[in-house]
Amino acid sequence: MAAAVSKRLLPLFYLRQRRKRKQRYRKKYSIRDIFRSRFLHGEYHTLVKEMHENDHESFYKYFRMTPERFEHLLLVGPMLTKKSLYPEPISAGERQHGAYVARDVM
Repeated sequence: MAAAVSKRLLPLFYLRQRRKRKQRYRKKYSIRDIFRSRFLHGEYHTLVKEMHENDHESFYKYFRMTPERFEHLLLVGPMLTKKSLYPEPISAGERQHGAYVARDVM
């Protein structure tokens, strides 16, 4: 009788342990606060936008292309922007900026 009861309780015990393990690793945030503020403090939204509008020479030195050429390359933007579950996905301009910055690092 005791063996039959333990055989029925064993799967329940296993499921309970599994549920506890999943709860332990739950994410606290969907997006961290530092990444949410990228629109206010991010390099693309501050420095690059400022250079694009006012300082074409610095923009050219930074990207090695004119702002008009940068905009022309953004015509493929819909292909660069990913569909995301997050509320604010990275825009095509930010992806392009990241690619050029990463190119200089390598």
